[in-house]
Amino acid sequence: MTGASQIIRYLPGFAAKHEVTDLLAEALGNPTQSELETLMQSCVNDGFPGLWIARSSDTTVGIMRLESRESSSCVITHIAIHPSFRRQQIGRKLVEFLRDDLRFAHAVAETDDDAVCFYKACGFECKSLGDNKYGVRRYKCEIHF
Repeated sequence: MTGASQIIRYLPGFAAKHEVTDLLAEALGNPTQSELETLMQSCVNDGFPGLWIARSSDTTVGIMRLESRESSSCVITHIAIHPSFRRQQIGRKLVEFLRDDLRFAHAVAETDDDAVCFYKACGFECKSLGDNKYGVRRYKCEIHF
């Protein structure tokens, strides 16, 4: 990441809420404000799902939301990088954080054509799930660290 950077668990007040909700909204694809608030609150109230943020120079540049009920495996439910910070290895650093800091041995994500190349570049094996009811091709992406 550019400049001094860190990946931390999201807690209200640590990062500008609008920076986090803007990225989360991008990952969700046009959610309502109520849906965003509910999702954000679920990340604060429970150990998981967890919302992790990548910060650089006091700016939130990326987010990753995880679900897990076991210590060795997680599901990446949402990941997004601020458009101005894409192609700077931030997404890759978030994935490496799963392995190196959170010590997961396995991760899985479901995505579409827009992000499948990102997951492949990070070492995930991606298999087509076919088209969903909206005609969008979906993929299951999986990695064992």
